Amino acid sequence: PEESPFWAEIVTKVDATVCRRCADCAPVAACLAHAFRRDGETALPEVDGSLCFGCFSCVTACRFGAILMPRKR
Repeated sequence: PEESPFWAEIVTKVDATVCRRCADCAPVAACLAHAFRRDGETALPEVDGSLCFGCFSCVTACRFGAILMPRKR
């Protein structure tokens, strides 16, 4: 079987219980793939998994640790 690229196994998630919904959301600005969008009603950042390639910029940018990037199981 063919091996998938590392980033194909990454699932980026925002922990809504930790996210502070900052007006100047650092992960949105840090995302190299422009995969983050803000939900219009909740202001919670959402990730488009088809654009995210697992660079971890969002994880390091969030000062509250709200961005999780576990590998699929």
